[in-house]
Amino acid sequence: MRCIYNLSISDGLFCLSEDELGKLCDADKPEAKVRVIPIQLQRLFARLLLKNCQSVSTKDLTHSFGWINDEQFYQSDVQELNRILFSAIESSLVGTSGHNLIKQLYHGKCVNQIRFCKLNVANLIKCKFQTAEGEDLVYELFSVVIHIGGAHGGHYHAYIRDIDGLGYWVTPEDEEIVVPTDPLTGKVDFIECESPIELVQVILSRQKNKGMSLDKLHQEILKQTGLSWNKRFKGKYGPITKFLSKYDDKFIFDSTQNYVSLKIYGPSSDTQNNHNEKSPPKPSSTISNSDCQCSCGHDKNRSNPIDVNKDPARIKSCDQSCDKCARSCGIDKYAQGDSRNMNKGNRVTEKPHPGKAWFDFNDSRVHPIYEKTIEKQFTGKESAYMLFYRKKSLVRPNTAYGNKTYCMPEFLKTEITKENSLLDEERKQYDIEMNRLTLQIHFSKCYQYREGALKPLNNMLAWQELVIDQRQTTAQLYEAVMELGMEYLPCDQFQISKFRELPAGGHIYDNITETEDMLIKHCDIQDGDKLFVWDGETVNDMLVPTGLEQEPVYITVIYGDNLQFSRGFSRSLKITDIKSLICDTIRMETKNLRLKRIFGDDTEVKMVPISHKEESQTIAEIKMKDGDRLLAEDMSEKGSGLSEESVSTAIYSCKFVVQVENRCVELGKGVFDYSTIRVEVDRTITVSELKVIVMTKLHLESVLDGGRIRINHESLGLRQPLHEEQSIFEAGITQGSHLVLEPGPAPESNEMTLSFTCELSMSGPDYSEVMVKKNITVASCLQCILERAKITEGDWHLRKTNWCGEAAELLDDPDSLLEESLVNDGDVLLLERGRLPPKGFIRVPVWLYSTPESVKGGNQQQDSFLSKVSCYFGYGSNTEESTRTGEVISDAQPVNIGEVEISRDSDLSDLKEQVMTLASDLPIPTIDFMRLRLVEQKRLSTVLRDNNLTLRRLKLTSNSVLALQILPEEEQLRNDQIVLNICQRIPDTKGYTPSIELVWDTSSGPTIHSLKQAIAKVLFLETENMCIAKHFPQIFEWMIIEKNDKQGNNKGKKKGQVKNNIKQAPFHIHDGDTIGVKDTRCDPNNLDKFMTDEDEIGKLRLHEEMEEKRKMREERKKYESEFGTSKKQRRPELGIIIKVGDFS
Repeated sequence: MRCIYNLSISDGLFCLSEDELGKLCDADKPEAKVRVIPIQLQRLFARLLLKNCQSVSTKDLTHSFGWINDEQFYQSDVQELNRILFSAIESSLVGTSGHNLIKQLYHGKCVNQIRFCKLNVANLIKCKFQTAEGEDLVYELFSVVIHIGGAHGGHYHAYIRDIDGLGYWVTPEDEEIVVPTDPLTGKVDFIECESPIELVQVILSRQKNKGMSLDKLHQEILKQTGLSWNKRFKGKYGPITKFLSKYDDKFIFDSTQNYVSLKIYGPSSDTQNNHNEKSPPKPSSTISNSDCQCSCGHDKNRSNPIDVNKDPARIKSCDQSCDKCARSCGIDKYAQGDSRNMNKGNRVTEKPHPGKAWFDFNDSRVHPIYEKTIEKQFTGKESAYMLFYRKKSLVRPNTAYGNKTYCMPEFLKTEITKENSLLDEERKQYDIEMNRLTLQIHFSKCYQYREGALKPLNNMLAWQELVIDQRQTTAQLYEAVMELGMEYLPCDQFQISKFRELPAGGHIYDNITETEDMLIKHCDIQDGDKLFVWDGETVNDMLVPTGLEQEPVYITVIYGDNLQFSRGFSRSLKITDIKSLICDTIRMETKNLRLKRIFGDDTEVKMVPISHKEESQTIAEIKMKDGDRLLAEDMSEKGSGLSEESVSTAIYSCKFVVQVENRCVELGKGVFDYSTIRVEVDRTITVSELKVIVMTKLHLESVLDGGRIRINHESLGLRQPLHEEQSIFEAGITQGSHLVLEPGPAPESNEMTLSFTCELSMSGPDYSEVMVKKNITVASCLQCILERAKITEGDWHLRKTNWCGEAAELLDDPDSLLEESLVNDGDVLLLERGRLPPKGFIRVPVWLYSTPESVKGGNQQQDSFLSKVSCYFGYGSNTEESTRTGEVISDAQPVNIGEVEISRDSDLSDLKEQVMTLASDLPIPTIDFMRLRLVEQKRLSTVLRDNNLTLRRLKLTSNSVLALQILPEEEQLRNDQIVLNICQRIPDTKGYTPSIELVWDTSSGPTIHSLKQAIAKVLFLETENMCIAKHFPQIFEWMIIEKNDKQGNNKGKKKGQVKNNIKQAPFHIHDGDTIGVKDTRCDPNNLDKFMTDEDEIGKLRLHEEMEEKRKMREERKKYESEFGTSKKQRRPELGIIIKVGDFS
């Protein structure tokens, strides 16, 4: 901001003392005149110059503008903001020595001419013109504000010339690539990568040969970001092949083999990844550190030189304030030295002259750019928006060059120094927290090896918690473990290995070597991991298999008279070995044992014998997994085989394993995951018994409010608390379920848990829970929710939601029970503002729609009648509707004329009379000149017929939306008349003629032939040359209406029964349908499928939405509160105001 406007503006503000501007601490005193805006600008400029952080917040400055309602997010023009800001600064400096600051820096003169011979860098940088007085002036460009995006949005960034030489400029090719990282995991956050250059560079750099095929690169981009190249980058950067060819200085693209490799990546990648090109050997550069000490680790007492080629990262981390390091590295501290040549392998680049270096300021990121880059910002979607020029005759003082504190008052220096000290302390604490690991240490003395896995001994402490810094060595890890559990160590020379709890039990994986050279973070140890301490071979004198290939698989074996047992079998075991183990357990001879695999659940079982070929294979090879079941049959006993019914009974009583997360404890600092345990349960036990088992295993004597259990569903997230009287089978707990034990009361048998939200924020709905009785009314439930939400004022009502959290049916009967309203345990309700209609009444909105095309103007009287209706839609009755090229229906936008509150026992004529009162200023003679229709999915559908029918019979509710169409003549539709929209296909295009309305009389039979005859009378086409199709707007498809041969078989039907009724499946023709008509003479080969451009775009959008929903379901476990997103409305464009006090 300081650089965009002018360096002199900050110098002028810095020269104003606290005596002139006042102090912020006195801002609330009414008698004090504190000029808050200049003070906050001083502080902002000082922080930008001196604060040791990547970006600085402007919150204090915007608050000084009086912006307290997020005005900073309003869409506004940067030129308008510039004018208002200058005016606010000028008004704030009235009565001070800086009252003429803006006038001195920015003023206009009458110019005779400005001439640019050719658009190039030289002409852009230097601007010559002549004033009215004949004075020749030369101005130099020093900042360019650039806009990218549309008129109602987009993004600003700026190219700025570093006049004072405060930045560190390197060639853009040698700039270190900085990609976004997840602050929790430290891993690259590919989704936040804005530039595809960085994204592709990071992906290619992870390959051994720094390259991959183009197809594989496409797949990797899709895998890492969730979007393909075409969806995310093609609109701005074009096809990927064009992008790779354009940035040939960074990538090598072989179009013949479709192979791309990395050419330059970061300052240390100075050679090309092309085996056909050989780069000259890079000269060795060393840095002597005998006389300096800085954050890069240089020590005065160390004389060992650092090889730049071997450890470039050490140089990057070096403090730039260290002159010794900068000179030793062969770089200019201020990056604005003389224009000497920089050798980068086989590439020679000239550094810019002092004060001539350019940078791209893009939010919190700053990149060096070439001067010629400015030329590219005058074409395309991303273009220059404002140019700031500076008189060339203005020369900055020598003391300002490279001096960040030039003109800055001492009190600001002191303030920023204190802030930097606090930042350093916060960074140290953050560094400690981010590198802190909380590990579970399991000791072998507390375990035994049985049933193919490690099982904890009873009455023994299975594990202890160890907190350690991941930057420590593995040798220090061994020392910490020794101090933690000295009495549990198996021997003096113990071994630490990675450990995991599986459904079959515990299993040991890779060993961690004790050494001073290996850091813990390099051993792939994450926070919350489990480590096992043992002698490296045995556990309680039992040999223990280790490694991924020996991982146990939890299998249940059913045998005999509905007997069964479950245990773990190593993945590397062959089926013949498993048969031996089973025979040892059930005491059967191996030759008499026959194994069958059991597929399905207890409702449908299928048994498949294991073949002789499979018996020589391992468990991994036949792809058995945890929870699988085997049936062991004794072939020596006739009739010993179990029936499918018996197996189903045995399966129902099988035990299985669940994972339980303990949320009854508070997480420590730096710990993000709760500990989990593995519990083996019988599906016949209750949830209450399961809770007791879990609390026993967790050594919890009591839990706040008794505790409760929830299911953490893989796709739906955290579900409602379970009723404890249910069996775990009834509660939906199955093999592999992830459960959560948390504080809080469990619901009783007559209670249900409901989630609700009262408003949708930008980040998504904020859900709360409430427990209510199942037999209470909707009104009582509303009262409970209002008390839970602490809302005491206003009228509110409840609405149900669908599966993705969107608004659905209104709960408009306050006296109905929740069960009668189909509100179930775990449902999500919306709490909405507004009063419900009285009992037995409904309140429906009414929208005025245009008169149908087929019944418009037939005579002068009708034209006069319709012209008054047309005023509501902004066009006259004689306006010609242009031919459409893509849309099927395009009427004037409907107008809301109000709401009607009416009893459901009233008839349709009563409703029409009330609607007439809403449209009293419209020329409606009687109710027969009105047509009322239902609006479904924002489209006109069912026509309300028979004025004597009650609204209850017509199934109108408060969720209904009514459409009013005013007709020029009376109409009383019968039940056998259907209102359709007919549009004719324009040959050789994807468009249709304007739609017209057809009232189809089906009294002679709702057949295809009858419909074609009715259409032929309107469009003057022969039925033999006509092909018709129905439009399904929700799925953007057309279904051709033609006779199906299968429907022609009418054997067994009664005489006189209507054949081919297209009001039934699959066509379901009803009011409001759009029928497309094609002349087959223009399409003899039937290639036209009735699709429009909008249909193709809609199908693509629908496919994208389905993909997004699929991704949302996959991620819902992580983001459990996001069940759906509301449609984001564009924020209205409002004028901005900066509030300034009166200092005159």
